[in-house]
Amino acid sequence: MKKKKILALLLVMKVIIVSSQHIKDVNFERNSIDPVLMSNALLNYTAFKDENSKKIIDSLKVIDRSRLKTKIIGTWKFIEAKCSCCVPIKGKGREEEVKYIKIEEDSIYFFTNRIAKKRRVRAEKMIFTNQLAPFSDLTNIVFTDKSLWSLKTDTSHNFLQIYMSGKETKDGRTSAVSGLVYEYYKRVE
Repeated sequence: MKKKKILALLLVMKVIIVSSQHIKDVNFERNSIDPVLMSNALLNYTAFKDENSKKIIDSLKVIDRSRLKTKIIGTWKFIEAKCSCCVPIKGKGREEEVKYIKIEEDSIYFFTNRIAKKRRVRAEKMIFTNQLAPFSDLTNIVFTDKSLWSLKTDTSHNFLQIYMSGKETKDGRTSAVSGLVYEYYKRVE
């Protein structure tokens, strides 16, 4: 009986700790298994067309993309959005809708209020960028409007960070340098 009480108390404490965790305290992982090697290879390939660097890039991107997919597949519920250089707008607005993201092996679905087919507001194929530039992140996902999106999880894989990092062009990519809106989600399944 005493063991059951202790176990129940520990379970309640875990729920309280997890639910009270602030997003600012969460550390999000880099998507690259070796970011220094990837950066050097990208620089050497884009500047000097070094074929050995291209082989390194091709090997690392397969590993990095596979690792990212295993971490992000699941259902996520929106927690909050942050923008460090945006001006907050005060006033009464309509009540916020609850947003969800469902990530599968090859698709990303966006929902409002609940996960149901008629509540789906957007569907995207999971297509990774192949644009090689010195500061490329080859785990960025290209949406149909050519926007590049970065998805990262925390070390426990319970929180997801998503933001638009730029746009893909025929000659390369643009980068968003200010006004980045980071959206944060919590895994629900």
